[in-house]
Amino acid sequence: FSLDIELANKHGHTCLMIACYRGHVRIAKFLLALKADTNRKSVKGNTALHDCAESGSLEILKILVEHGARMDVDSYGMTPLLAAAVAGHLHIVEHLIGIPQLVSRKEKIDALELLGATYVDKKRDMIGALECWKRAMTERYHGEGKVIEKPPRPPGVGAYDYAEEIADAEGLDELLADPDEMRMQALVIRERILGPAHPDTSYYIRYRGAVYADSGKFERCIELWNYALDMQQSMLEPLNTMTQSSLFSFIELFSFMVGEEGRQTPRGRRIPSVERHELMRVFKKAVIIFFYC
Repeated sequence: FSLDIELANKHGHTCLMIACYRGHVRIAKFLLALKADTNRKSVKGNTALHDCAESGSLEILKILVEHGARMDVDSYGMTPLLAAAVAGHLHIVEHLIGIPQLVSRKEKIDALELLGATYVDKKRDMIGALECWKRAMTERYHGEGKVIEKPPRPPGVGAYDYAEEIADAEGLDELLADPDEMRMQALVIRERILGPAHPDTSYYIRYRGAVYADSGKFERCIELWNYALDMQQSMLEPLNTMTQSSLFSFIELFSFMVGEEGRQTPRGRRIPSVERHELMRVFKKAVIIFFYC
């Protein structure tokens, strides 16, 4: 009888990866004692360190680092540090950025900025987000070594109400007076760091659009959802499930607006009619999908 501890499932997840994701400390220690490969990658390129970071298991993460776990990237270009920031695990981020031989200054800055975006959209913690962004800015301009400037600003995006990333501390302080601007900052930051191909980029654009629709701001919702759909169509295969989901969301939104036209929302806004050009705008994108299939 022999035990193959590197045997993986169809997704390429080994016993160690699964133990790390589920937070089973004793099992992880046992597997590592048997010399399990700490840096083995799954089909999508994630490692056991990614799984710890995503699940929030700090105890196992520390053990993995002691066993030589590397800060590798997965198929989306995500490091375990960024995975922790996306999940909103402050304790994981704090531990990893405290290991300079594992994390660079640039990676530390990106993680704090991304964590701030997560605090805005996932935790609804504006104060926490502002603290993360301030720490990142301090590290950019006053950390050890040369200044790490923010990347050149791309043209403003209409769906984001042409919001631009703030590059000074005074501007960050002013955000608290404008929660909507802060939400747009989160979207801009997330798109820069994760890129358009990462599922969370379009997911949170759609999420923010849904929040606008719930508050009766249907035009803002439609703009954000169209931007997310354009992003998905440029990066994904035509019938990807994420793209299909975006189209179904439009169907539900337009059906609701047609059925409830003229009525008032709970917040006192009147539900507008569906503009023909908005309907055709989405319809043409759907036709393009099926044309290429």
